[in-house]
Amino acid sequence: MDDRNQFDMFWALPGGLGGVARFVAALRARGVSVLFPYLAWDTGTRREGVRDEEAVMARGRASGEDGELYGVGAGEGDRGGARGGP
Repeated sequence: MDDRNQFDMFWALPGGLGGVARFVAALRARGVSVLFPYLAWDTGTRREGVRDEEAVMARGRASGEDGELYGVGAGEGDRGGARGGP
């Protein structure tokens, strides 16, 4: 097992976070909103060096995503937050 965290996944995708941003821009140009997951229970992996909230917001700014889905897969339903909203 390794210690990569949920944010590392975006850097590992083809083109890194820049490639993700281009993909998000292409989707948004077609009227598609893009939400990425935030896995609050991901506490056993490498930490980012900043609070998770700051890492999520930095990812959002860099990727151009519209918001996050909180608690995805945790059995609590979608608790999404659009960028700029609660």
